Amino acid sequence: MAFFFKPYLIYLLGRSLAEVNLNPEKFNRNLIYFITFTAFAATIDAILFKGHVTTFVEFERIPGEVIYGGVFDPTFFGLKFHGSNGINGIAVFFSVAFMICLSLGVIMKPKRSLRLVSYIGMMCSLILVLGSGSRQAALGLVVSCLCCFFAGKMTTRRTIKVFFYIVFSLFSCATIVILFSDYFSELFAKILIMIDNIYSGNWDGVSSGRLGLYVILIEDLIKSPLFGTGFSGYGIFDSELGYFDNDVSTSGYTPHNQYLGALWKMGGIAGIFYLIFLWKIIKPFFKAQQEDEYQKRFYIAMMVIIIPFFTVFNMFQDGLSSPSTGPIFLLIVGFYWRHAVNLNLHKSISKNALPDPCLIPSGQPA
Repeated sequence: MAFFFKPYLIYLLGRSLAEVNLNPEKFNRNLIYFITFTAFAATIDAILFKGHVTTFVEFERIPGEVIYGGVFDPTFFGLKFHGSNGINGIAVFFSVAFMICLSLGVIMKPKRSLRLVSYIGMMCSLILVLGSGSRQAALGLVVSCLCCFFAGKMTTRRTIKVFFYIVFSLFSCATIVILFSDYFSELFAKILIMIDNIYSGNWDGVSSGRLGLYVILIEDLIKSPLFGTGFSGYGIFDSELGYFDNDVSTSGYTPHNQYLGALWKMGGIAGIFYLIFLWKIIKPFFKAQQEDEYQKRFYIAMMVIIIPFFTVFNMFQDGLSSPSTGPIFLLIVGFYWRHAVNLNLHKSISKNALPDPCLIPSGQPA
């Protein structure tokens, strides 16, 4: 079970940091500077030095299968990025970078200078995500923006603002696509392939082979529903469906789904416990009150990160298990878990029995 639970040491680190210092400004600033600098360097490398975000080459997709296709190969001042889950892992990292800049650097309304840095990080991350052609990375951005627009309490004033935000967002995306269209060839190619697969009814092609892996998953779980396939590989029971005829064992394959992967490897007993555990660590964020301006912004900011991660990156990739995205996400969730719990405590305590001032987040009335 360590394979799935080991990343949560970072979550505990985030909680520990919050216990030492509940003031999040420094935490947000350092994180945003790091992410923006990384995305900016990768964008400059792609546009000024390499001349592309994605290149088309022959590569070995799996042992024994060489194909010609797009490869997302961002660099950091010439140094290659190495991400778990290959191309999509790196693309999703920049999608998460966009969400963090939007959440902590814009929605939370820090100082103007930090907001400016966040806008730069968002623009660079958007260019890299669109250039990568990664569908889940792009979908994550869309869901994140929808959470920004519609999460939390809606008022007439906010509805009007949302309308203008959507128009501005569409205009900004269209402008970026037009200006950098030469760098988005992989995205356009994948859109055409998806349309063709949908018209031809090739849903396994639309899912990039995931449906075939889901069938293997079901077959294996039927054989061992309580304890799964074990931790020596995803296909320890040697599935006999014939999806892979290149003499490559299916033991190295993942369903690209955090939840199904946990059930597949751990089985129903530990897998269900794991799913309950995931809900427990994010539950306080959904229960956070939304009464004053800070609380409303905090709620929306957390939804902008949490909902896309759990509905997109965990559904179409092993988001939490990926070293490219899991640690940074869990660090943020762990750090702000204390804030979410404190807001809920403040809500449940009566007016005549105020909480200890040390339990109230920085900037909140006692």
